[in-house]
Amino acid sequence: MVALSSPLSPSSNHLASALNYLILALNLMKSVCAPIHDNDIDETLAKLENIHKLHVPRETLAEEYISGMKFALHMGQTIADDYQSFMLKYGDESNIAAMLRGSAREQEREVIVGLFGQEKISRLWKRWKGSDSGVWTDKLLDVVGSLEPLMASPDLLPPPLIMSRVDLAEAQTLFLGLIITASIRSLVPQLSPGRLSVLYRDNQDALQKEATFTERLWTLIGADPFANDHATTESDLDGIVEEVVSLWRMRNPDASGDTLTKETELRDMTRQIINQEAHPVRELLKKRLLDGLKQRIAQPIIPREKASGPNHISAGRALKPVARLKPSKGFPSDQPEADLLVTGIGDPAFRVHMRHILHILRMVQSWVESTWNDILVL
Repeated sequence: MVALSSPLSPSSNHLASALNYLILALNLMKSVCAPIHDNDIDETLAKLENIHKLHVPRETLAEEYISGMKFALHMGQTIADDYQSFMLKYGDESNIAAMLRGSAREQEREVIVGLFGQEKISRLWKRWKGSDSGVWTDKLLDVVGSLEPLMASPDLLPPPLIMSRVDLAEAQTLFLGLIITASIRSLVPQLSPGRLSVLYRDNQDALQKEATFTERLWTLIGADPFANDHATTESDLDGIVEEVVSLWRMRNPDASGDTLTKETELRDMTRQIINQEAHPVRELLKKRLLDGLKQRIAQPIIPREKASGPNHISAGRALKPVARLKPSKGFPSDQPEADLLVTGIGDPAFRVHMRHILHILRMVQSWVESTWNDILVL
Protein backbone atom coordinates (compact mmCIF):
# COMPACT_ATOMS: atom_id res chain seq x y z
CA MET A 1 0.00 0.00 0.00
CA VAL A 2 2.90 2.35 0.71
CA ALA A 3 4.37 1.64 -2.71
CA LEU A 4 1.04 2.26 -4.40
CA SER A 5 0.49 5.55 -2.57
CA SER A 6 4.03 6.86 -3.17
CA PRO A 7 4.52 9.74 -5.66
CA LEU A 8 5.43 8.65 -9.15
CA SER A 9 8.98 9.15 -10.33
CA PRO A 10 9.51 11.79 -13.05
CA SER A 11 8.54 10.26 -16.37
CA SER A 12 7.27 11.15 -19.82
CA ASN A 13 4.79 8.28 -19.51
CA HIS A 14 3.06 8.45 -16.15
CA LEU A 15 0.81 5.47 -16.82
CA ALA A 16 3.84 3.28 -17.56
CA SER A 17 5.45 4.44 -14.29
CA ALA A 18 2.21 3.73 -12.40
CA LEU A 19 2.13 0.20 -13.81
CA ASN A 20 5.74 -0.35 -12.68
CA TYR A 21 4.77 0.70 -9.14
CA LEU A 22 1.77 -1.60 -9.28
CA ILE A 23 3.96 -4.54 -10.32
CA LEU A 24 6.32 -3.75 -7.44
CA ALA A 25 3.43 -3.68 -4.98
CA LEU A 26 2.08 -7.01 -6.21
CA ASN A 27 5.50 -8.65 -5.85
CA LEU A 28 5.68 -7.37 -2.28
CA MET A 29 2.21 -8.75 -1.59
CA LYS A 30 3.25 -12.14 -2.90
CA SER A 31 6.20 -12.18 -0.50
CA VAL A 32 3.93 -11.78 2.56
CA CYS A 33 0.64 -13.42 1.59
CA ALA A 34 -0.46 -16.98 2.23
CA PRO A 35 0.69 -19.42 -0.49
CA ILE A 36 -2.94 -20.04 -1.49
CA HIS A 37 -3.01 -16.57 -3.08
CA ASP A 38 0.19 -16.96 -5.13
CA ASN A 39 -1.52 -18.18 -8.31
CA ASP A 40 -3.94 -15.25 -8.38
CA ILE A 41 -1.11 -12.74 -7.96
CA ASP A 42 1.04 -14.52 -10.56
CA GLU A 43 -1.76 -14.34 -13.12
CA THR A 44 -2.21 -10.60 -12.63
CA LEU A 45 1.55 -10.02 -12.70
CA ALA A 46 1.94 -11.98 -15.94
CA LYS A 47 -0.81 -9.93 -17.54
CA LEU A 48 0.74 -6.60 -16.48
CA GLU A 49 4.31 -7.57 -17.33
CA ASN A 50 3.36 -8.66 -20.86
CA ILE A 51 2.03 -5.22 -21.73
CA HIS A 52 4.27 -3.29 -24.13
CA LYS A 53 3.97 -0.06 -22.21
CA LEU A 54 5.51 2.15 -24.89
CA HIS A 55 3.53 0.76 -27.83
CA VAL A 56 -0.04 0.21 -26.67
CA PRO A 57 -2.68 2.98 -26.65
CA ARG A 58 -2.91 5.06 -23.49
CA GLU A 59 -6.53 3.96 -23.06
CA THR A 60 -5.39 0.34 -22.86
CA LEU A 61 -2.73 1.23 -20.29
CA ALA A 62 -5.32 3.08 -18.22
CA GLU A 63 -7.76 0.16 -18.33
CA GLU A 64 -5.09 -2.36 -17.32
CA TYR A 65 -3.89 -0.07 -14.52
CA ILE A 66 -7.41 0.37 -13.12
CA SER A 67 -8.04 -3.37 -13.32
CA GLY A 68 -4.72 -4.11 -11.61
CA MET A 69 -5.38 -1.53 -8.90
CA LYS A 70 -8.76 -3.06 -8.12
CA PHE A 71 -7.09 -6.46 -7.78
CA ALA A 72 -4.31 -5.03 -5.57
CA LEU A 73 -6.78 -3.30 -3.25
CA HIS A 74 -8.85 -6.47 -2.99
CA MET A 75 -5.74 -8.58 -2.33
CA GLY A 76 -4.51 -6.11 0.28
CA GLN A 77 -7.80 -6.46 2.16
CA THR A 78 -7.61 -10.25 1.84
CA ILE A 79 -4.09 -10.30 3.33
CA ALA A 80 -5.25 -8.04 6.19
CA ASP A 81 -8.19 -10.37 6.85
CA ASP A 82 -5.89 -13.40 6.82
CA TYR A 83 -3.61 -11.70 9.34
CA GLN A 84 -6.50 -10.86 11.65
CA SER A 85 -7.77 -14.44 11.47
CA PHE A 86 -4.30 -15.78 12.23
CA MET A 87 -3.91 -13.48 15.24
CA LEU A 88 -7.34 -14.45 16.59
CA LYS A 89 -6.45 -18.13 16.28
CA TYR A 90 -2.92 -18.07 17.73
CA GLY A 91 -2.94 -15.07 20.08
CA ASP A 92 -0.39 -12.29 20.47
CA GLU A 93 3.01 -12.01 18.78
CA SER A 94 4.88 -13.66 21.65
CA ASN A 95 2.78 -16.81 21.17
CA ILE A 96 3.44 -16.73 17.44
CA ALA A 97 7.18 -16.33 18.06
CA ALA A 98 7.12 -19.32 20.40
CA MET A 99 5.22 -21.37 17.82
CA LEU A 100 7.70 -20.50 15.05
CA ARG A 101 10.62 -21.35 17.30
CA GLY A 102 9.07 -24.68 18.18
CA SER A 103 8.65 -25.50 14.51
CA ALA A 104 12.25 -24.46 13.79
CA ARG A 105 13.55 -26.69 16.58
CA GLU A 106 11.71 -29.70 15.16
CA GLN A 107 13.05 -29.04 11.67
CA GLU A 108 16.62 -28.57 12.93
CA ARG A 109 16.54 -31.87 14.83
CA GLU A 110 15.09 -33.65 11.83
CA VAL A 111 17.81 -32.34 9.50
CA ILE A 112 20.77 -32.89 11.85
CA VAL A 113 19.65 -36.36 12.98
CA GLY A 114 19.07 -37.24 9.33
CA LEU A 115 22.62 -36.22 8.45
CA PHE A 116 24.51 -37.79 11.38
CA GLY A 117 22.22 -40.19 13.20
CA GLN A 118 21.39 -40.04 16.91
CA GLU A 119 24.23 -42.30 18.03
CA LYS A 120 26.93 -40.37 16.15
CA ILE A 121 25.60 -37.04 17.43
CA SER A 122 25.91 -38.30 21.02
CA ARG A 123 29.41 -39.61 20.41
CA LEU A 124 30.64 -36.42 18.75
CA TRP A 125 29.12 -34.29 21.52
CA LYS A 126 30.89 -36.28 24.25
CA ARG A 127 34.20 -36.07 22.38
CA TRP A 128 33.84 -32.30 21.86
CA LYS A 129 32.80 -31.55 25.43
CA GLY A 130 35.58 -33.72 26.89
CA SER A 131 35.62 -35.94 29.94
CA ASP A 132 35.81 -33.16 32.53
CA SER A 133 32.83 -32.16 34.64
CA GLY A 134 32.71 -28.58 33.35
CA VAL A 135 29.66 -27.09 31.67
CA TRP A 136 29.46 -27.21 27.90
CA THR A 137 29.34 -23.41 27.60
CA ASP A 138 32.92 -23.23 28.95
CA LYS A 139 34.07 -25.36 26.03
CA LEU A 140 32.02 -23.21 23.66
CA LEU A 141 33.69 -20.03 24.92
CA ASP A 142 37.14 -21.60 24.51
CA VAL A 143 36.26 -22.19 20.85
CA VAL A 144 34.91 -18.65 20.39
CA GLY A 145 38.01 -17.23 22.07
CA SER A 146 40.39 -19.17 19.83
CA LEU A 147 41.95 -17.64 16.73
CA GLU A 148 40.84 -20.49 14.46
CA PRO A 149 37.99 -19.07 12.32
CA LEU A 150 34.75 -20.95 12.90
CA MET A 151 33.48 -20.41 9.37
CA ALA A 152 36.65 -21.92 7.91
CA SER A 153 36.86 -24.82 10.37
CA PRO A 154 33.48 -26.61 10.65
CA ASP A 155 35.02 -29.45 12.68
CA LEU A 156 35.41 -27.12 15.68
CA LEU A 157 31.72 -27.54 16.54
CA PRO A 158 29.65 -30.70 17.20
CA PRO A 159 26.37 -31.35 15.30
CA PRO A 160 24.04 -29.64 17.85
CA LEU A 161 25.95 -26.36 17.30
CA ILE A 162 26.28 -26.48 13.52
CA MET A 163 23.18 -24.35 12.93
CA SER A 164 24.57 -21.72 15.30
CA ARG A 165 27.92 -21.45 13.53
CA VAL A 166 27.20 -18.12 11.83
CA ASP A 167 26.11 -16.50 15.10
CA LEU A 168 29.16 -17.89 16.92
CA ALA A 169 31.46 -16.66 14.14
CA GLU A 170 29.97 -13.20 14.66
CA ALA A 171 30.73 -13.44 18.38
CA GLN A 172 34.25 -14.63 17.60
CA THR A 173 34.93 -11.62 15.36
CA LEU A 174 33.64 -9.24 18.02
CA PHE A 175 35.69 -11.01 20.69
CA LEU A 176 38.94 -10.70 18.75
CA GLY A 177 38.18 -7.06 17.91
CA LEU A 178 37.60 -6.32 21.59
CA ILE A 179 40.88 -7.89 22.66
CA ILE A 180 42.98 -6.05 20.07
CA THR A 181 41.25 -2.70 20.53
CA ALA A 182 41.37 -2.85 24.33
CA SER A 183 45.05 -3.85 24.22
CA ILE A 184 45.88 -0.84 22.06
CA ARG A 185 43.74 1.34 24.31
CA SER A 186 45.97 0.36 27.23
CA LEU A 187 48.81 2.33 25.61
CA VAL A 188 46.78 5.55 25.96
CA PRO A 189 44.26 4.74 28.73
CA GLN A 190 40.93 6.50 28.97
CA LEU A 191 41.13 9.62 31.18
CA SER A 192 38.68 10.53 33.91
CA PRO A 193 36.26 13.46 33.28
CA GLY A 194 38.16 15.56 35.82
CA ARG A 195 41.50 14.91 34.14
CA LEU A 196 40.03 15.72 30.72
CA SER A 197 38.64 19.01 32.05
CA VAL A 198 42.00 20.07 33.49
CA LEU A 199 43.94 18.98 30.40
CA TYR A 200 41.74 20.48 27.67
CA ARG A 201 39.51 22.98 29.47
CA ASP A 202 37.10 24.21 26.75
CA ASN A 203 38.89 22.70 23.75
CA GLN A 204 35.90 20.92 22.22
CA ASP A 205 37.88 19.47 19.30
CA ALA A 206 40.31 17.76 21.67
CA LEU A 207 37.48 16.49 23.89
CA GLN A 208 35.71 15.09 20.83
CA LYS A 209 38.86 13.29 19.68
CA GLU A 210 39.22 11.76 23.14
CA ALA A 211 35.57 10.68 23.19
CA THR A 212 35.70 9.01 19.76
CA PHE A 213 39.19 7.48 19.96
CA THR A 214 37.96 3.95 20.67
CA GLU A 215 35.37 4.15 17.90
CA ARG A 216 38.03 5.18 15.39
CA LEU A 217 40.26 2.28 16.46
CA TRP A 218 37.34 -0.14 16.13
CA THR A 219 36.65 1.07 12.60
CA LEU A 220 40.28 0.82 11.51
CA ILE A 221 40.69 -2.64 13.02
CA GLY A 222 37.62 -3.71 11.05
CA ALA A 223 36.01 -5.74 13.82
CA ASP A 224 32.48 -5.23 12.52
CA PRO A 225 31.33 -8.73 11.47
CA PHE A 226 28.79 -7.23 9.04
CA ALA A 227 31.38 -5.29 7.03
CA ASN A 228 31.91 -6.46 3.46
CA ASP A 229 35.65 -6.77 4.10
CA HIS A 230 36.83 -6.52 7.69
CA ALA A 231 40.42 -7.61 7.11
CA THR A 232 42.90 -5.04 8.44
CA THR A 233 45.10 -3.71 5.64
CA GLU A 234 48.57 -2.21 5.90
CA SER A 235 47.11 1.27 5.47
CA ASP A 236 44.70 0.53 8.33
CA LEU A 237 47.66 -0.54 10.46
CA ASP A 238 49.44 2.73 9.71
CA GLY A 239 46.25 4.60 10.60
CA ILE A 240 45.95 2.80 13.94
CA VAL A 241 49.55 3.61 14.81
CA GLU A 242 49.07 7.27 13.94
CA GLU A 243 45.86 7.46 16.00
CA VAL A 244 47.75 6.27 19.08
CA VAL A 245 50.68 8.64 18.53
CA SER A 246 48.37 11.57 17.75
CA LEU A 247 46.41 11.08 20.98
CA TRP A 248 49.59 10.81 23.05
CA ARG A 249 50.97 13.95 21.37
CA MET A 250 47.74 15.85 22.08
CA ARG A 251 47.94 14.86 25.73
CA ASN A 252 51.60 15.87 26.00
CA PRO A 253 51.99 19.16 24.14
CA ASP A 254 54.93 20.24 26.34
CA ALA A 255 56.85 16.96 26.25
CA SER A 256 60.62 17.18 26.59
CA GLY A 257 63.25 16.36 24.00
CA ASP A 258 62.67 12.59 24.17
CA THR A 259 59.35 13.00 22.32
CA LEU A 260 60.66 11.28 19.19
CA THR A 261 61.87 8.31 21.23
CA LYS A 262 58.51 7.97 22.98
CA GLU A 263 56.59 8.16 19.72
CA THR A 264 58.83 5.50 18.19
CA GLU A 265 58.19 3.25 21.21
CA LEU A 266 54.43 3.76 20.88
CA ARG A 267 54.55 2.89 17.19
CA ASP A 268 56.54 -0.28 17.89
CA MET A 269 54.29 -1.37 20.77
CA THR A 270 51.12 -0.77 18.73
CA ARG A 271 52.41 -2.90 15.86
CA GLN A 272 53.49 -5.64 18.26
CA ILE A 273 50.03 -5.79 19.85
CA ILE A 274 48.38 -6.13 16.45
CA ASN A 275 50.82 -8.60 14.92
CA GLN A 276 51.66 -10.84 17.89
CA GLU A 277 48.81 -13.19 18.71
CA ALA A 278 50.47 -14.18 21.99
CA HIS A 279 51.29 -10.63 23.07
CA PRO A 280 51.21 -10.49 26.91
CA VAL A 281 48.61 -7.70 27.03
CA ARG A 282 46.34 -9.51 24.57
CA GLU A 283 46.70 -12.76 26.49
CA LEU A 284 45.87 -11.04 29.79
CA LEU A 285 42.77 -9.29 28.48
CA LYS A 286 41.66 -12.43 26.64
CA LYS A 287 41.83 -14.43 29.87
CA ARG A 288 39.92 -11.76 31.79
CA LEU A 289 37.20 -11.52 29.15
CA LEU A 290 36.85 -15.30 28.81
CA ASP A 291 36.65 -15.75 32.58
CA GLY A 292 34.05 -12.99 32.85
CA LEU A 293 31.92 -14.46 30.06
CA LYS A 294 32.15 -17.98 31.50
CA GLN A 295 31.08 -16.81 34.94
CA ARG A 296 28.22 -14.73 33.58
CA ILE A 297 26.89 -17.31 31.12
CA ALA A 298 26.82 -19.96 33.88
CA GLN A 299 24.39 -17.81 35.87
CA PRO A 300 20.80 -16.73 35.20
CA ILE A 301 20.41 -13.46 33.31
CA ILE A 302 21.09 -10.37 35.40
CA PRO A 303 18.49 -7.81 34.23
CA ARG A 304 19.76 -4.47 32.97
CA GLU A 305 18.41 -1.48 34.84
CA LYS A 306 16.34 0.84 32.69
CA ALA A 307 18.00 4.19 32.06
CA SER A 308 16.42 7.51 31.17
CA GLY A 309 18.85 8.05 28.29
CA PRO A 310 19.77 5.89 25.27
CA ASN A 311 20.25 2.22 26.11
CA HIS A 312 23.16 1.74 23.72
CA ILE A 313 26.14 3.56 22.31
CA SER A 314 27.05 3.21 18.66
CA ALA A 315 30.67 2.28 18.04
CA GLY A 316 32.62 1.28 14.94
CA ARG A 317 30.83 0.77 11.66
CA ALA A 318 27.04 0.80 11.76
CA LEU A 319 25.59 -2.69 11.89
CA LYS A 320 23.24 -3.78 9.16
CA PRO A 321 19.68 -4.26 10.41
CA VAL A 322 18.86 -7.82 11.38
CA ALA A 323 15.34 -9.21 11.60
CA ARG A 324 14.56 -10.30 15.16
CA LEU A 325 11.47 -11.87 16.63
CA LYS A 326 9.86 -9.81 19.37
CA PRO A 327 10.54 -10.99 22.93
CA SER A 328 8.58 -13.90 24.30
CA LYS A 329 8.53 -15.32 27.80
CA GLY A 330 9.83 -18.66 26.57
CA PHE A 331 13.17 -17.41 25.25
CA PRO A 332 15.43 -16.04 28.02
CA SER A 333 18.07 -14.59 25.68
CA ASP A 334 15.60 -11.88 24.61
CA GLN A 335 15.78 -10.27 28.05
CA PRO A 336 18.05 -7.18 28.35
CA GLU A 337 21.09 -8.08 30.44
CA ALA A 338 23.28 -5.96 32.70
CA ASP A 339 26.68 -4.88 31.41
CA LEU A 340 29.63 -7.22 31.92
CA LEU A 341 32.43 -5.41 33.78
CA VAL A 342 35.96 -6.56 32.90
CA THR A 343 39.10 -4.85 34.16
CA GLY A 344 40.97 -3.24 31.26
CA ILE A 345 37.93 -3.32 28.97
CA GLY A 346 35.89 -0.59 30.59
CA ASP A 347 35.42 1.91 27.79
CA PRO A 348 31.67 2.54 27.16
CA ALA A 349 32.11 1.49 23.54
CA PHE A 350 33.55 -1.84 24.70
CA ARG A 351 30.54 -2.50 26.89
CA VAL A 352 28.28 -2.31 23.85
CA HIS A 353 30.25 -5.02 22.07
CA MET A 354 30.51 -7.18 25.20
CA ARG A 355 26.73 -6.94 25.57
CA HIS A 356 26.41 -8.00 21.93
CA ILE A 357 28.67 -11.03 22.48
CA LEU A 358 26.78 -11.96 25.63
CA HIS A 359 23.45 -11.76 23.83
CA ILE A 360 24.68 -14.07 21.06
CA LEU A 361 25.95 -16.58 23.61
CA ARG A 362 22.68 -16.47 25.56
CA MET A 363 20.74 -16.93 22.34
CA VAL A 364 22.79 -19.98 21.34
CA GLN A 365 22.66 -21.36 24.89
CA SER A 366 18.87 -21.04 25.10
CA TRP A 367 18.39 -22.53 21.65
CA VAL A 368 20.66 -25.53 22.15
CA GLU A 369 19.31 -26.31 25.62
CA SER A 370 15.72 -26.26 24.35
CA THR A 371 16.48 -28.19 21.14
CA TRP A 372 19.09 -30.73 22.27
CA ASN A 373 18.41 -31.18 25.97
CA ASP A 374 18.64 -34.98 25.68
CA ILE A 375 22.16 -34.67 24.26
CA LEU A 376 23.39 -32.10 26.79
CA VAL A 377 22.80 -34.43 29.75
CA LEU A 378 25.16 -37.05 28.35
